[in-house]
Amino acid sequence: RLWWISLSPVIVFLLWISPVPQLAINLRYNYLMPRFREQIAKAHGFNIYEGLPHQRFESQLLADELARTKTVLLRDFPFYVETQLMNPADSQRLKQICTRSDAFAPRMYGITLRCGGYHPDYCLAWNDGSATNYAQFCFGCGELKAQIQNGELHCYVPEEARNELYQLLIHYHTNRPSSAHWPKR
Repeated sequence: RLWWISLSPVIVFLLWISPVPQLAINLRYNYLMPRFREQIAKAHGFNIYEGLPHQRFESQLLADELARTKTVLLRDFPFYVETQLMNPADSQRLKQICTRSDAFAPRMYGITLRCGGYHPDYCLAWNDGSATNYAQFCFGCGELKAQIQNGELHCYVPEEARNELYQLLIHYHTNRPSSAHWPKR
């Protein structure tokens, strides 16, 4: 009767190594990425929010900044409330990078990044006429989390595109204090 209970560790292990979770990640990526690229390409301007210090590596600096400055919570992460409008040349460059097929890749199921936890360094916001969309970039682990009309996209940013995006966005670094962890060297 309860023979299946003795098999539960085996079932859990088989599900863990199963290709099904990665298949689900890939399907979601393949559905949302073309829509993300399309919405980025059509955007008329980007507001840039600068992220606060890292919650693990700069915890005291984060606490100090939260007490000292005004912040806004976007997609569960704090950002400085002051935004900057990305200049037109940088907007064009951002669109070129983000619409390339090699700029992003699906996350790998079961891979734990050793970056101290996802932490968005910058958040781009743009309005497509009916909703505000967000793209949060974490340069420590090379991830993008985007909230677009069609859903939430979470993917990996390969090194070349990550470096290009970092070089583009670091010019908008105005609030976050410099530390051993930031800006990247």
